[in-house]
Amino acid sequence: MAMLSPYGVKLIVDLGTQYTGFNNGYLCASWSLMSLRGWNSPTTLHKAMLECEYYGLLVRTQSGGLNKPNLHAFTWRRIDEKTDKPLAINPTGKPSDAWKEPREKYVYQKPMSSRSFRSRSKKRRHEKRVA
Repeated sequence: MAMLSPYGVKLIVDLGTQYTGFNNGYLCASWSLMSLRGWNSPTTLHKAMLECEYYGLLVRTQSGGLNKPNLHAFTWRRIDEKTDKPLAINPTGKPSDAWKEPREKYVYQKPMSSRSFRSRSKKRRHEKRVA
């Protein structure tokens, strides 16, 4: 995976420290854990996570919410099952190997803020009136 950024590599390594061989699907990259591993910016962590998901190295197994983190799994290992902690994705008998699929180079798309969306809408309305 020559196209993966250094931050993406660091994220994979840091998540690898959590992997026991029986907990794939329950890997957590929350800011509280990753800041202890040397991450300095939640934005950089978020970008690295999106990049690893894009390249198929990680799959999100549980979407976070109030006081619950997102959970992930490595795609080169099967997703494990803990009966007391079910996931949104079913356990698998074999790895998906999604990372093997060819992809274009990842380009981070900055999310559009509501402020920039409103200003673009005003600009378009103004252009329609002028024309």
